[in-house]
Amino acid sequence: MGLTVGPSFTTDEGFVLPAMYLTIDSFRLVRTLSNDVFGSTFTVAAYQSRDAFHGGSRPIKIPQHLANCETFIRAADFYSQTMYGIAYQRIKEVWLAQGYTLTDILETSQPMPSTFIYDASGYTFLGFNPDGWDKDGYNALGFNSQGYNREGYNIQGLNAEGYNRQGFDAEGFNRDGYNYQGYNKDGFNVQGFNYKGFNAEGLNAQGLTQEQVQAQQQP
Repeated sequence: MGLTVGPSFTTDEGFVLPAMYLTIDSFRLVRTLSNDVFGSTFTVAAYQSRDAFHGGSRPIKIPQHLANCETFIRAADFYSQTMYGIAYQRIKEVWLAQGYTLTDILETSQPMPSTFIYDASGYTFLGFNPDGWDKDGYNALGFNSQGYNREGYNIQGLNAEGYNRQGFDAEGFNRDGYNYQGYNKDGFNVQGFNYKGFNAEGLNAQGLTQEQVQAQQQP
């Protein structure tokens, strides 16, 4: 496998190449102090074309920041991607960041590096198929194709009926039409009183109006 680079590349000598062919020249992995993480460097070799590479031509000199692509790899990454897949992915990230466009070039009958990340049942090491679903039909974020997680709630925290885990809808009302404080959309509780303690007729539980209550409170 290799990569073609475009739309053009200017060498240190000032020659403008309409395209180049990149291939991996070497891998270097160094275990870090965390033990399960490797510092890695992928050395890139550039040629005028794929035919030039296979014909034994000498590589074209390219800047160090493009020739040595560095990254960190966890041990588990090797179960989800081949070494070449990891390397070419990092190379693409480095070159794309510099404004180049890249195209995968496979040899005859050569599969993509990601082909080998699926088991016989079609699932990756992490348990997802090529479409991103696990065996139960959930993606990496834990939602199914309808947008609900295993508990039956969507990303807004609402179930198919539109209620959250506490039983309230997006506007904050339960099935009976009352909010967290026990009041309906008109502002009355189940006894028919508002938060000030008066009903729709303006009377409290003792049958007094707000004016009468205020009068009683005056010294």
